[in-house]
Amino acid sequence: ALPALPAIPVIPIVPKIPQIPGVPRVSIP
Repeated sequence: ALPALPAIPVIPIVPKIPQIPGVPRVSIP
């Protein structure tokens, strides 16, 4: 169950980055 917790937070972090104006593109690559 421990390894499953860290896997979930990784998904929501991706969508939150793109929400930032211009900053997300630099963080993704």
